[in-house]
Amino acid sequence: MKRFRRTLIYIKRHFDFLLLDLFAFSLAYYASVWIRRSLKIPIHHSELFMEYGTVCIIIYFVIELLNQNLNGIMSRNFPKEAKVVLLQQLSTWSVYTVFLFMIKEAHHFSRAIYVTAFFMCSFVVLIARSLWKNISKMHERAAEKLLIVCESARAQSVLARVLPGTFENEYDICAVIMNGRGEADYHDWYPHAEGLEHINDFLPDHKLQAAYVELDDADEEARTIELLLNAGIVVHRSLGDSRLNYAGQYIDDLSGLSVITIDGTETSLVSRANKFWNRLKAGLLFRDNQ
Repeated sequence: MKRFRRTLIYIKRHFDFLLLDLFAFSLAYYASVWIRRSLKIPIHHSELFMEYGTVCIIIYFVIELLNQNLNGIMSRNFPKEAKVVLLQQLSTWSVYTVFLFMIKEAHHFSRAIYVTAFFMCSFVVLIARSLWKNISKMHERAAEKLLIVCESARAQSVLARVLPGTFENEYDICAVIMNGRGEADYHDWYPHAEGLEHINDFLPDHKLQAAYVELDDADEEARTIELLLNAGIVVHRSLGDSRLNYAGQYIDDLSGLSVITIDGTETSLVSRANKFWNRLKAGLLFRDNQ
């Protein structure tokens, strides 16, 4: 059940990349036959390759769900992404080969088409991912920088609630700070640390504008919020009971999640100015790229 819940979260978070991967893989798979036909090159039993294309695409999708290799995709450079894509393709085509042998059709397939399709699928998926990552990073540059502070045992569940999906996010998560008590339920790729004392390590380097705080201990929550407010950061906290009562707190929306937002006048102005400046820079950069 836990694995199924993680898979649903994975699909929701990376829905755009999953669709892109399926489209790129399918296009490259069938194009490998169409291109050879257009060049008038004789193909041995190409109709079998076309007939079983759906099976190969399904295998690719299932393996991608099992491997969940889209986690951390935005932080990988091109060589690392090429390695991930290659491993995904090797797994897919290995299973596909076993399937062909099981139905006793493998010996009819054109080996040239098989090899061509493997390399075309790898290349097209890699290029499609790279292009979409660049487009997504333009969105990240304009997004508000967010720090998450939460309980170690609930780190992953907090991320599941805070992250609705790639382009639905109004912010870019810079780090996850966990309180360090109990076993950490964390398997994501964001920069993270256990222990609330590490908050100061992330304040000067990431140009944070906002933070989401969800802690069980009221004293720890109060100290954490005061630390963040003094650093000029707008704080969002869960709607759970709290003895805190700030004059500047109100019910707010954080990319679809209802929260209590706490900010003073100075904090609010700093945050809005930073947010406006980041969006302005992202717009200018996008215009330059055009």
